[in-house]
Formats: sequence, C-alpha cells, structure tokens
Amino acid sequence: MIQSSRRTRAAALLPAMAWYGVIWRFSSQTAAVSGDLSDRLLYRLMELWSPAFAASPEPIRAAAVELLSFFERKAAHMFLYFILALLVCFAICFFIQRMRVRMGLTVLACALLAGLDEYHQTLVPGRSGELRDVLVDLCGAGIALGFLALPDLARWGRRSFGVPLPALVPAAICLMGLCLALRPASSHTASLLARWAAERFVPEAAALGPEELTGFLEELGPTLRDTLFLIACGVTGVCVPMAGLMAGVRREAVCGTCGAAVLGAAVLSWNGGAALPLAAGVLALLGVLGMGVLWRIAMALSPVRRIL
Repeated sequence: MIQSSRRTRAAALLPAMAWYGVIWRFSSQTAAVSGDLSDRLLYRLMELWSPAFAASPEPIRAAAVELLSFFERKAAHMFLYFILALLVCFAICFFIQRMRVRMGLTVLACALLAGLDEYHQTLVPGRSGELRDVLVDLCGAGIALGFLALPDLARWGRRSFGVPLPALVPAAICLMGLCLALRPASSHTASLLARWAAERFVPEAAALGPEELTGFLEELGPTLRDTLFLIACGVTGVCVPMAGLMAGVRREAVCGTCGAAVLGAAVLSWNGGAALPLAAGVLALLGVLGMGVLWRIAMALSPVRRIL
C-alpha cells in the first residue's frame, strides 16, 4: 500500500471519477448521435488507411462501415473500461496492499459501474441497457488487470520452470495473428465469420441469396483483409515487447526487436502505395509504446518492485 495522507487518497480517486464522467457523457448521447459519430470516424479512418476501401464504390464502403461498426463500438467499450480499470486499481493502491484484493475490488467496482452505466442508457432516447455490454466492459477491465499481472507472471514462470515459458504466449499470438491476416482476400471472403457478420449487420446482405451474398463478400474481401492486417499489426506491436520483457531480455535488445517489428509491419503491407504501410507502422509503434507504458505502470503498482 502506498503511504499517503487522507487528502492524497481522496485525490487518487479523482482520475477514475473523471474518466467515468467521460463514459457517462458518451452514454448520454442519443442512439442517432452516437451511431453517426462512430460511423463517421470509422469511415474516415478506413478511407485514410485502407487502399481497398478507398478504391471501392460507395455502396461497398457503406456496407463495410455497417459491418465493422458493431465491432468498433464493442472495442470502444473495452477500451473505455480498460482505462477505467487501470485508474481504479491505481486508486485502490492507496488503500489496499494485497495485489489479489486490489484486483478483486477493481473487478467489482468496474462491474457495478458498468451496470449503472447500462441502466443509465435505458433512460436515453434510442439507447438500451444490455447484459452483453456489461460483459464486454468487464472483458476490457480483465485485459487491463492481465497486463498489470505481467511482471508477477514473468517472475513466477522463471521461478517455476527455469525458463520464460509465459513469454511464449504473446509470441504465439503475434505469429498466429499475422498468419491469419496475411491470407488472400478470398480466404476472408469465404470465412464463416464474415458471412455471419454480413448477414447480421448489413441489411442489404440479409436479403441476398447464397450466390449473390458470395459475390457481395468478394467485393468486401480486400477491405476486410486490410482491416484484419492493421489489427494484427497493432497486436504485434503489443506482443513483441511483451514477449521480450517477460523473457527477461535486455532493454536494448527489446527496443531493437520492437523497431524491427514496426519496420516489418510496414514492409509486409507494401503494395506500391504508402497508405497501408504507414498505417501498419503507426499501429505497430502505438502498440509498442502502449506496452512500454503498461509495463511501467505494472511495475510501479506491483508489490515486487524489481522483476528483471
């Protein structure tokens, strides 16, 4: 537990309260305003970063935005509660010493706040409260707590196995994500997930027959491939430094590997244009920087001050 005065403890609660205020403000938007904002943001990003999306006719662009917006909104839910969990855990550090108790209280607080937020949405025109969204919020909080546990997990792995076994997990996730994302566009078109998402979230696709739906997905395939590749680049940016830090590799080597990962993400996407390689490199770099910040936070909040 961080030694502090009552005034300091009260101040430690302010960041979490302010962030929950941001979440509450987003929830106060009507369904039309919220949907329009997220769709316009997604459209703009896809137009800037995906050459396939930029080259597609407007009906395909609109369908791609409708298909991807559901996942964008759920990712936004997870991000908001990811940050909230970090801030709540930070505040609890001023009151509780045991790490497991901190994490348990953080999960409980995030669950209560997520439930309150969903109830609040039932009072907003066009919005509804759903248990599914509470679970999505808790997934974001759980991922945040997983990152906070990484230094202790790395220490446990080296003590228990004599080798950095936990470091193999992010390495495997990185390789698997890139292998899946680098498949041809036709592979993404034929996937059951793409077909289900199109039928579920694109009204025009739900009315198409099997052959027409296949043709529709073929037109969407290049955009889906660009999207998945960019996501894989961001995940790679997180997983590469995570694997190195958990394996106890020197910081200089970790930095060099991260630089190679950012450059590799850009090179893998080079197809004669600059938009996709630039986006891939930027997302990989953001992943690297985010992982570095999270590791520092985890080290600061962990009872074990020095792991490496």
